[in-house]
Amino acid sequence: MQQKYINWDEKFSVHVEIIDSQHKKLFESINTLLQLMEKEIIIEDLEEILDDMFDYFDYHFSSEEKLIKKHPEFEHHRQRHLEFINNVKEYNNKFLAKDPEIIAEKMFVFLSEWLQNHILREDRYSFDYLQKHNLLKDEA
Repeated sequence: MQQKYINWDEKFSVHVEIIDSQHKKLFESINTLLQLMEKEIIIEDLEEILDDMFDYFDYHFSSEEKLIKKHPEFEHHRQRHLEFINNVKEYNNKFLAKDPEIIAEKMFVFLSEWLQNHILREDRYSFDYLQKHNLLKDEA
């Protein structure tokens, strides 16, 4: 199955520079996974890319949660991050037991769809609210 690179677009902006920069880096990381899939996958390379990417997701979630903690639905947003981490762990467990090409492709689809949907639906909603109510002033 031919996958397409995911591209940053202004529609993904939450208008907070640090978070937009982190989101762009996550887009790049997911695209690195696709680049690897276009070649013969070496398991060690895939593991390294995924480990680096998941470390960065953890860093990003921590940064984002510090900024949105004043949002009335903060716990819900945080829960979505935890669900994502649990889903990633499940994929990793499958990866260890099965064909790396198939798991890499499924991981790419999951990561790219989740990230884009999460930014457009939840991050933008949270940051729009915080900006509208001047709750980011002291945080950003």
